[in-house]
Amino acid sequence: MNYRRSTSILISIITLVAIAFVSAYFPQYYFYLIIVYLVVMFAVTMIFTGKQTGKTIKDLEYILGGEKLLEVSSARIIKLRERDKIFLKKEAGSEWIMALAFFLPLVILFVILIIPGLKETLMAYIIGIVQKYVHDETFSKFVGFLVFFSSFIIVSYIPYKITHRYYQSRGRPYYLIPTHYVLTDRGLIINRTTPLKFPLKAKAIKSQGSRKLVDIIGVKGIPSFVRGQEIVVRLYCDEPKKLAELLRKYSKIESSAKKRS
Repeated sequence: MNYRRSTSILISIITLVAIAFVSAYFPQYYFYLIIVYLVVMFAVTMIFTGKQTGKTIKDLEYILGGEKLLEVSSARIIKLRERDKIFLKKEAGSEWIMALAFFLPLVILFVILIIPGLKETLMAYIIGIVQKYVHDETFSKFVGFLVFFSSFIIVSYIPYKITHRYYQSRGRPYYLIPTHYVLTDRGLIINRTTPLKFPLKAKAIKSQGSRKLVDIIGVKGIPSFVRGQEIVVRLYCDEPKKLAELLRKYSKIESSAKKRS
């Protein structure tokens, strides 16, 4: 587990306990605690992303400083993707599964907060169960709040595990399809924000002429939403064979294959 993830988990646990404690013992300060939490999380995020942003900017400038070999606009990519019947029928649906899984906790939280009295009813039910074993009323509220807030972490974790198991069981990769990209002799820039410097590290580079695309399979340097899931960068273009040859020229790949159809 990396340092950033460990710090994030530690802050989440401390915050969870603090919010539950204040909600039970000092409810009048609850609002201020939320403000402090948001400020702390913003500061931590800025520290981590600040370091990463500096490196990203340098990589973007480095790649753009090279000789431009190819640039494909958003409009062109959309047109080519709309003609890709295989993607529309078979592959696009799997990406919706991941999106829905990650949005599910937010939907549940929104429903609980927006329906009048639902949050209070749930809290009263949880605290009622706790009070059967804990006779101190304030402490039982603390435990009740702790259980209530912890449930959101659990609800957030379950969709992640379901998605992880879904992709693992089917061996399906995650397709990253840029809406714009630039290729130079120094690297590839995806969506104007994600730089991949040469030599590109990947398992394979495959082109499909009939679908007007090139797949960079198992590309390194792009984080996956699901741990251990393979990333496939899919580049739509008018001349996939030419693009694949350019990418192989500037890449270190485990195997080189080209699919014609």
